Amino acid sequence: MRKPNLAIAVTAVGTLLGGPATAQDAVMNSAETIDPGNIKLAGYAVRDWDAEETGLVARAGIGLTGSADVEGRIGFYDGLRYFAADLELWLVRGPGVDLSVGGGLHQRDFEGGADVFGIDAFAIASGHLNPDLELYGSLDLDFERPDAPLGDFTLAHAVAGLEVAASDSLDLHVEGGLGINDRSSDYLAAGIAIYLR
Repeated sequence: MRKPNLAIAVTAVGTLLGGPATAQDAVMNSAETIDPGNIKLAGYAVRDWDAEETGLVARAGIGLTGSADVEGRIGFYDGLRYFAADLELWLVRGPGVDLSVGGGLHQRDFEGGADVFGIDAFAIASGHLNPDLELYGSLDLDFERPDAPLGDFTLAHAVAGLEVAASDSLDLHVEGGLGINDRSSDYLAAGIAIYLR
């Protein structure tokens, strides 16, 4: 019964692939944090519509408590690598809407160019449309500090996404981000998350 969902996700990721990449990242989760002691492994493709480029990101995380988790990410792009880590806190639990906030750090390492250090902040609201389908929205901010004297800047995205529970241990994700300032690109991302319980 769940095979069509997996086929749709694989097709979406395949469609996103193809071409050099930029350092656009994505939220790719609802407001619920990882259960304590559980491990999350995820991978996704991010298509930057403004730059017409695509990147691949791998993510791993662990649940610390019933309302906190940490995750690390590494992204592979054309001419750069992206490293990041964040802490997420689940502040409000349904029954209708969940809300979490978080923050972290990232580094964009460019080949032959100035590297960029950044501080991340985000808020995520989500709710279940049915037991296997969750809708989420986020405000995602990246405060960027380049090594070269280019001046600091902020990336800001309004994000909407769907999280589909394909099984007890596998979620499928698709989301879109709308850049809400001049420095921010519109993007589409799709991928999977596996939970080791």
